[in-house]
Amino acid sequence: PMQPEPERCGVCIVRVVRQATGLIITLTVRPDVDDASTQSERTITDVAQAVEGVRNFILGLDHRRSG
Repeated sequence: PMQPEPERCGVCIVRVVRQATGLIITLTVRPDVDDASTQSERTITDVAQAVEGVRNFILGLDHRRSG
């Protein structure tokens, strides 16, 4: 029989700095809070890309989704 997947906790931090030239958005994601090696960070200026990054992070934690 298939064992249930263990609980996993991830974190995504969205930091937004408003500058004269526009927004600087930093996404810091750690899909597994217990494993620092899973952490990554990216800086972008496009709001749609930032939202997509957060969406992908959330969907990546959803084991029920296949893609």
